Amino acid sequence: MPANDHDRAIFDAIWNADKWAPHYTASYGEAPFYGSTTNAEIRELCEAWDDPTRFDFDSANCVPHRFAQAGFETTALHGFTPEFFDRRDWYPRVGFENVQFGPDLVREGAQLCDGVFTGVCDREFPREIAAILGREPQKRKLVYWLTLSGHLPVDDNASMQLGACNLGTPEWREAFPMLCRSYMLQRQIADALREEIDSPGFADTDVLIVGDHIPPFFQRSIRSRFKTGLVPFIYLRRQQDVAGPAA
Repeated sequence: MPANDHDRAIFDAIWNADKWAPHYTASYGEAPFYGSTTNAEIRELCEAWDDPTRFDFDSANCVPHRFAQAGFETTALHGFTPEFFDRRDWYPRVGFENVQFGPDLVREGAQLCDGVFTGVCDREFPREIAAILGREPQKRKLVYWLTLSGHLPVDDNASMQLGACNLGTPEWREAFPMLCRSYMLQRQIADALREEIDSPGFADTDVLIVGDHIPPFFQRSIRSRFKTGLVPFIYLRRQQDVAGPAA
């Protein structure tokens, strides 16, 4: 969550409510975080402050499991390998019936982005999610997606397709090139998502976007540009008068 007016203006321009109209009403807020990405996954999926290495899945009633009990088809997507943090093993334990990782998606034609973790580009996933929602539209669905490309350091290689940074002031861009690329990647994801939800026939689906933890920049001058202990969330609620087929 940006902690200063300059960066907050960039964040707001990327995720502002007008971007999602008329199909969605956007709500914004902040949530506390603890630990790493896997801590955040347990936080959001199972409503617990824990880690999958010690979490008692057998006694839990995680959100995907509750959706499955309610008749939803549940799917988890991640652009990296299934072995990483043992997600292949514990994603089904939280209630995901269908799980797809990077190698599965590459076989289907997804593009790879080179970074600290080379995997399927985040910009590919809104299209993949739209395809899942569009199959068997009579079924209600829960789709969970864990991003990958934004993990630091965010590279400026050709596979990322970020181009030259054009956010913020010239002085800011020169001082914080990595931070600029990080926000550009957010914009790339937001634009890809908007393209899908604006497409004819996009399923009647609400969207919840939640941060996992503060970006782990090494420089104190960058870390101080984020709020301590808080991550943003954005809830996009589908407007029924412009909704497509139910999903």
